[in-house]
Amino acid sequence: MHKSQTNGLQETSGNSRLQEFQHGFVLGNAYVKPADGTVSSDHKTIRLEPKVMDVLVVLACHHGEVVSRQSLLNLVWGEVFVTDDVLARCIYQLRHELPEVLEPNSTESFISTLRKRGYKLNTHAHPALSPNKQTTDAKPGHSYLPIALIVSFLAILVATGWWFMHRPASLPVNSIAVLPFSNMTGEDSYEYLADGFSEQLSHALANVPDLRVAARTSAFYFKNRQAEIPYIAEQLSVESLLEGSVRRNGALLRVTVQLVRDDGFHIWSGEYDRPQSDILKLQSDIAQEVLVELGMAEAAQLDRLLNNPTSNAAAYDLYLRGRFQLEQNQPESYPQAISLFEQAITLDAGYALAYTGLADAYSLQLARGQLSLTDISDKVETAITRALQLDAQLAEAHASRGLQLFTLNQYAEAESHLRQAIRLNQNYVRAHVWLGLDLVLQDRFSEAIEAYSQAQLLDPLDPSLNRNLGANLMLVGRPDEGFIYLKRAQQIAPEHITAYRLLSSWNVVYGRLAKAFEWGNLGLQRFPDDINLLTNIGSAHVALGQWEAAGEVLNHAYQLNSDDLILLDILFYFYLARGDLAGLDNLLNQQGTIHELFGEDAPFGKGRIVLRWMLIRHLLNGTPQQAIVLANSLNHQKDLLCGSFGEPGARLYLAYALRLTGENQQAETLLAECVEDINRIRDSGGIYPRSLYRMALTWSLAGDQQQAEQLLSEAVELGWRAYRQAWNDPLWADIKLQEPFRSIFNEVRQQVEQIPLSEPTVSGKQ
Repeated sequence: MHKSQTNGLQETSGNSRLQEFQHGFVLGNAYVKPADGTVSSDHKTIRLEPKVMDVLVVLACHHGEVVSRQSLLNLVWGEVFVTDDVLARCIYQLRHELPEVLEPNSTESFISTLRKRGYKLNTHAHPALSPNKQTTDAKPGHSYLPIALIVSFLAILVATGWWFMHRPASLPVNSIAVLPFSNMTGEDSYEYLADGFSEQLSHALANVPDLRVAARTSAFYFKNRQAEIPYIAEQLSVESLLEGSVRRNGALLRVTVQLVRDDGFHIWSGEYDRPQSDILKLQSDIAQEVLVELGMAEAAQLDRLLNNPTSNAAAYDLYLRGRFQLEQNQPESYPQAISLFEQAITLDAGYALAYTGLADAYSLQLARGQLSLTDISDKVETAITRALQLDAQLAEAHASRGLQLFTLNQYAEAESHLRQAIRLNQNYVRAHVWLGLDLVLQDRFSEAIEAYSQAQLLDPLDPSLNRNLGANLMLVGRPDEGFIYLKRAQQIAPEHITAYRLLSSWNVVYGRLAKAFEWGNLGLQRFPDDINLLTNIGSAHVALGQWEAAGEVLNHAYQLNSDDLILLDILFYFYLARGDLAGLDNLLNQQGTIHELFGEDAPFGKGRIVLRWMLIRHLLNGTPQQAIVLANSLNHQKDLLCGSFGEPGARLYLAYALRLTGENQQAETLLAECVEDINRIRDSGGIYPRSLYRMALTWSLAGDQQQAEQLLSEAVELGWRAYRQAWNDPLWADIKLQEPFRSIFNEVRQQVEQIPLSEPTVSGKQ
């Protein structure tokens, strides 16, 4: 694990100009002092976080010039691993706060973003005491020399320790993390009490407006890990940390706490001896002390902000245990959580949070197919209604309502309640996560990224959040950022299989085939014979035309699980790309009849895939009329999709069959529906290689060759490499030999042939 270097910018040796700016500089009509993080003018003085100030120093040193993202990352963070969002948040804070100091009423953009190039500071800056700069450089009507002299004097005082002896009583901040308290009792039974103490303190502070509180998952990442305070603060993107310990002192518990700044500087500490039965009151007392020290609330507000949801310590303990079980996200954990929440309600029938936990446990079981709607509908409704009766302003209750509606596929209604939960408590991570998922299922991918970004800001070290954010960035055509988050998820939790699956599959989608093999095989070393990883490796082989290797891997996976739908689709593509119609027929015959696949007991979604490939087979065989008869025999228009994950759907093949048989009007109706579908996806931000490919194919069938060419070129630019499958697809038959499509296919073929690859391993065996 890297340790943050907090003693100034990196790589400053030999860069005298950057060193000059680090000593202090004039920015517009303000004076900036990096040493204490202040920006001062006649209007206002603000204090920036250390890394935000470092970013400003670099931009000021190169004012009027474009500074690349990579240069900023290298100069400010050095070898420390950070994601692009950390830099983006620094830029956001500068854009938000600098106008308040420089020109409060100005609409000027002080920092410009130049796409794919970097950032540029548009305001003039120069070192305050540079021998090559005179005070006449300042704008007329402003005098900077007295301010500079005063600040220089303060710098001397800082150097001699004066400031540390006369620091303000409270230091206003807007972000904090509560680290897991250490169990110093020597008894394992107190471990959960120490963890619960930390979690409840975090929960109490999260109710304070304008205070961002790092979520439990990220804060507890550092439990039993050796790391310095500045590094932890940087990884959690917070300005202060609360840490402590729990000991036994006779019949009492001794709780020691200390509040420290992100640079390790001590702000406040306290020590308390209380009976265990007084633990909830003690948490409230400590939270009040912390808020006073942080300057976040007036004393009169504290009781309202920190009101304990229950006075029953045993009920509170059961609630925490229940939430812990929910976080495990395992089939067996939900019944355990339900039992714990029910016990908490038995002890305190007025405990609103316990009802929300109960509702969430049932809803999550429904979402994962463990229970039916008839099993839990009344139970969920009763629990949420009771929670809202007890506290209509409880964020968790509104989020539970949103989750309930989400599981019922009522996405718009769910969104309304989830946004209400966030308005009530911006620190409630689950509401942000559920909102992100809700927006994804509404195909509003760009908005989903914003929701996941907010969640990731609160919980930066949660691997699932990093995976979700990374995957959504992939969906909107931002792979460089997306891979950063996916790799971050793998680094945080290398024991989780999902990151390996996503890294290998998205590298296939974006044509990074060598990387697809690399991540697929890394995953197989940990998880031999994983169907998803084998499928991804097989897909990469298909794209490269490595038929023997592709067949070996995909058939091995098919023997392990013949019901995996993604694997089944890739196997069909393997035979199509290879031109092996006998193999395609054999695979189709193994699936049973189409009517069986749409029966009540059939696997969900399998019928749609097989129907599509049956239509393709009829078109390849030159029997479009039979394709039409097959589609009409089902009477399942909803299963004739326009596309799925970027692949052309059965509706497009039916439209082509209708056109071949002279049924042009009906064909145009189907194509118009698919054009509407792809326009909706594009408007929502769903731009990745496969979606662009399907858009190109749809527009080609719809008769707009120019639009089709543009979209296919964009797909290739983003990394689409599946030309072997496309070349044998009947939908391209009429135009694949025509320019410019022939040239585009040839270009992709040449790019694929130039990919240098070593022989990949299979099933994790070297």
